Amino acid sequence: MEIPSVIEKVIYKSLEKGSFCYTPAIAQTHSGVLAVTFDNGKEGTMLISADMGDTWQERGHFPFYHAHTFAIGESIYIMGHDDNVKITKTTDYGRSFSPVTTLTRKEKWHASSGSIVFKNGQIHIAMERHTAPNTIKGWAVADLAPVLWSADVNADLLDAKSWRRSEEKSFKELTSIISGNGFGIPFYPVKENEAVDLSEDLQNSPLGFLEGNVVDICSKDHIWYDTDALYIFLRSHTSGVNMAQVVKMTEHGGVFHPSLPLSPSGMKMTYVPFLGGHLKFNIIYEPKSQLYWSVTNQSFDSMLTLDAIKKTGIFGLPNNERHRLILSFSKNAVDWCMAQVIKSSYDARFSSCYPSALISGDDMVIVARSADKDAPNAQRTNTITLYTVTDFRNKTY
Repeated sequence: MEIPSVIEKVIYKSLEKGSFCYTPAIAQTHSGVLAVTFDNGKEGTMLISADMGDTWQERGHFPFYHAHTFAIGESIYIMGHDDNVKITKTTDYGRSFSPVTTLTRKEKWHASSGSIVFKNGQIHIAMERHTAPNTIKGWAVADLAPVLWSADVNADLLDAKSWRRSEEKSFKELTSIISGNGFGIPFYPVKENEAVDLSEDLQNSPLGFLEGNVVDICSKDHIWYDTDALYIFLRSHTSGVNMAQVVKMTEHGGVFHPSLPLSPSGMKMTYVPFLGGHLKFNIIYEPKSQLYWSVTNQSFDSMLTLDAIKKTGIFGLPNNERHRLILSFSKNAVDWCMAQVIKSSYDARFSSCYPSALISGDDMVIVARSADKDAPNAQRTNTITLYTVTDFRNKTY
């Protein structure tokens, strides 16, 4: 489906059987060069464009995945993991990479290309650590603890000593399975440490969160405004839709400490309404419009029965629809208004998901992993697609 004011371009397609494209990330150098990274197996690949996405060159590879990619000046940094957290950089647009620095030892991590915050000369990145590896049978997101990684932007970011880690609390420590809350969470039955068989070929794993975005609450009029705090907005696994989880990171003595944000009544806010918050999303604060912008997947029919889902191209549970990608805006990062459909397909097999976005002039430039007719299903995406939303600020109302 062609959409006005959105320029769509497939910039990479995996032609190797059994090789898929995951975790796209995008960054732009000071001179305007675009860099896209993504997983291709257990390693990462970098693509470079010097003409705002018209043409692309495949450059180097790096030996880890689930990467955040960001630029400082003309240097492009890639921070991800292969269980332990690792970082490398290129100063020649991917023709070569520095030796990889390992930031952790004997740990197991998870991440995706969530939003990064630069504030007061510091860079802040969210990743998640498995606090109890191999103890959960099924999709192990219940033991994840969001961790804020912070460093001085002028420091040697390849030196492990330049980085500091927040304290951590896992999903299980911050929250728990809630019953009788009136919100239908969990949507399908769950157990604490193992998946529940819902049908012959569908399971529901324990509640959890993952794939955090660092968000700075900028308005002094916001209930959550706190000069000593940043927030991590996380994809929420409830088996339902349109809920995210937020962890407040408050700095004391140079260390960030996690907690749940509070409502004015003093109640802990375990979940917040968030359009597309049940799948991987990206948030950007844009100072010119003084708005937050998010790129998310939109559910079309999450109320399908488990029998009916077999007739669709949806991979997994009914809430896992990834074929509608949308741009939204918000004054406060909680109340979201839909601004633009970026991509929509009538066939759920043709997914476009895991967005990473940046602002370049008047345009929003988004990279996503997508499935075309050659992909085995909506999950096993085989292409990387670039979407440019032109004059995105004019989408507000």
